[in-house]
Amino acid sequence: MSWDALDITILGPALLAGLLVGQILWVGMDQLWPIALLYIVWTLAVLGMVSGHFMPRRM
Repeated sequence: MSWDALDITILGPALLAGLLVGQILWVGMDQLWPIALLYIVWTLAVLGMVSGHFMPRRM
């Protein structure tokens, strides 16, 4: 199994999502909204990179 950048960009957010859900269930969303916001921004950035990687823009 090769660990290239694509694997990390997919597994990274998945692991962060698991940790985020666990923290929300344990502590409560009201104290962790900055982490959730960072995760959402991270996810959008990763999706943008992955979609740009697989579907190059055509002028």
